[in-house]
Amino acid sequence: MRFADTVVPAEWAAEPLRYAEFSGGGAGTAPPTWAQQVLLRSIARFGSNHRFLNLRRAVPVSPRAGVTVTTATRAVGALVSRHSALRTRLPVVDGEPRQEVAPAGLFPLLLHPGTGDGAQAARQAAERLGDVAFDHSAEWPLRVALVTVDDRVRQIVLVFSHTTVDAHAVEIVLRDLRLLLLRGGLHTPAGPQSAEVARLQQGPDRERSQRAVAYWQREFDRLPRQPLVPAGPGLTPHLRRGVLVSSAMDRAARLVAARHRVSVSAALLAGYQAMAVRTSGHELSGLFPMSHNRFRTEYAQAVANLGQIGFCVVDLAGCTDFAELLRRVWAASLNGLRHAYYQPSALRHAFEEQGVDYETAFHPHHYFNDVRLPLGGLDQPPEVTRDELRAATAQSDFSWTAGLNAASWHLLAHVVDEPDAVGVTLTVDTRHLAMDSVEPFLRGMEELLVEAAFDDVRWPWSPTSTGTAGPVPRRAGHAEETAYADFAGGRAASAPLTWGQRAMWRTVEEFESPAAYRVLSLPRTLAVSARTEVTVPEAVRALGALVARHGSLRTRFRRRDDEVHQEMAATGRLPVGVHAVPRPVDDPDGRALAAELTARLRAS
Repeated sequence: MRFADTVVPAEWAAEPLRYAEFSGGGAGTAPPTWAQQVLLRSIARFGSNHRFLNLRRAVPVSPRAGVTVTTATRAVGALVSRHSALRTRLPVVDGEPRQEVAPAGLFPLLLHPGTGDGAQAARQAAERLGDVAFDHSAEWPLRVALVTVDDRVRQIVLVFSHTTVDAHAVEIVLRDLRLLLLRGGLHTPAGPQSAEVARLQQGPDRERSQRAVAYWQREFDRLPRQPLVPAGPGLTPHLRRGVLVSSAMDRAARLVAARHRVSVSAALLAGYQAMAVRTSGHELSGLFPMSHNRFRTEYAQAVANLGQIGFCVVDLAGCTDFAELLRRVWAASLNGLRHAYYQPSALRHAFEEQGVDYETAFHPHHYFNDVRLPLGGLDQPPEVTRDELRAATAQSDFSWTAGLNAASWHLLAHVVDEPDAVGVTLTVDTRHLAMDSVEPFLRGMEELLVEAAFDDVRWPWSPTSTGTAGPVPRRAGHAEETAYADFAGGRAASAPLTWGQRAMWRTVEEFESPAAYRVLSLPRTLAVSARTEVTVPEAVRALGALVARHGSLRTRFRRRDDEVHQEMAATGRLPVGVHAVPRPVDDPDGRALAAELTARLRAS
């Protein structure tokens, strides 16, 4: 439904609305910015991942301010008038998207009643507004809801489309909104807007792009051409994501940053890269940090999407401790961030001219995006003891979130703010890394940073927990020992169940009884001649080598999101029961005890 120069989302057709009038400069058209080109191409290839691309924020309003719906509507109108990026749409003209800035119009505001401080209603409104994809060609790139309590506005919910603004631009807009609510107007000029940035990129910024493209090619040539070979068919969707929310990692990273005089982001990046290199086994690897591209003074207050992917090569050859690893990662990432401002099509063409498949060339390497909000000022290290920091790891919370269908990397990390903590989301391509590797990766990253907060950590480094050992059923009334066969069988992998496994799994679900387990267990006994003189350590080593050789023997069933799949572990420990024959004279070859053990082991 059109109203003046506004499109009201269909979902709002029967809702109570207000309209904020706006008018401002900067009207006209412009090509998409470089960052917009990347996002629009990604949406065209992979579909709209709008739950990630829609940036949700809420501005609480004090009851003492006495903000009415009329006051808030006027402030939003002034905000949209001030920032032309908020009244910029992306219609497709002659097959190509372009930015189109409106000079004036009406902006719809959804009214949402709440109670108390309106925070719960604000969360509901943010979900509602953020869970629907933007129509970039017709809709404004901002949705707003006013949460009212007793005829006063207590929360203003804003959902931004990431196509037009990035996280830094959002903070600038929210700052201006607060000032408009407080003062009623702003007299300082706004920073560069989205269309203005695009025009600069088509002109004076091209030379900077050329230098960045040349840097990418030089650095990429340092990497060995090692295509990422799938370890298995993977799951559907291929990309699975786990989240660790950790106050311990937050405080540890700040301590590491203060200790080594680097940024907190650099400390987190080093912890991530250390775990990624442990997973890949390559001392020379590519790293892709996300850059906000606001290092230049003229772009510091820009309201646009300037975020682009940087690239650097991290060489850890000869590295002996984490401090040295941190310095190398930090230096390499700064170089990559300095060269993260470029025309995407020029970069793609440069690689294609060298015969490099641009769509798959970056898959073997690692992506990192720190989207925490800037604190402003100096970040003081926390006052916490070593024991308190270690104890805090027990409170870290791991959970799974929705998977993705496609990405340009097999390993991705996103860092966000959480209350008194950080949240690190790790995404793995299950065709190359097992889903079961996600939580150990994140907890290993946390453990490494906690150790590095107070101690000099040697490199290479390994987490204290390297594998999972299952229980060995005990034999009542007899003493026994447990040995552990360590195995390292190559890469971990995830895959759906085979057709035969699916049939077996249905049998397990249908027949929950010992009889079903006996049918599905395949017992065998290997008789060993006394002349071979096999010792227990030799037998345990042989079992470890056997499990390492055959991935099926280190594969377990996992249920995630009501889906059962198989996970093959790369490393671990197989528990092995060691049973001495009580009376060798009565059972000289151990046959009777072996039969008893067989019956017991297959019964569960």
